[in-house]
Order: sequence, then structure tokens, then C-alpha cells
Amino acid sequence: MPDRWKAPLPKLGDQRKRTVGLLGGSFNPAHEGHLHLSLMARKALRLDEIWWLVSPQNPMKPVEGMASFE
Repeated sequence: MPDRWKAPLPKLGDQRKRTVGLLGGSFNPAHEGHLHLSLMARKALRLDEIWWLVSPQNPMKPVEGMASFE
């Protein structure tokens, strides 16, 4: 994953309140479009963070050609 996609995790014990958005998908493969959508949603909805919820298999996509989950 490119470094520009990474965000620091909060430190253990950090009690600050955060507004978090959840974006689900197979992200297979993850690409710039996913990042763009995340950044636009974060700005438009005034979110502190966007968390990607990765699904190992999208029922709308064929299994053939999918990258390994490992």
C-alpha cells in the first residue's frame, strides 16, 4: 500500500472523540478511486477518519481473477 494511503493510528489510551465513516467493499484491488471516494466523503461529511471494511468476497464479482486474501 502506498505511504500516502496510510494514516497514523491513535495512541493507546487516546480518549478524544472521533467521527468515523465506514466504507465497505472487497477493494480487490484497492485503487485511487477508493481513496478519492474516501477523501471526498471525509471532507463532505466532516469525518475525522474513514475505515475500510474489507469483505473477502463481493457476491457481485466472480471469484476467478480475485487477488488472494492472504
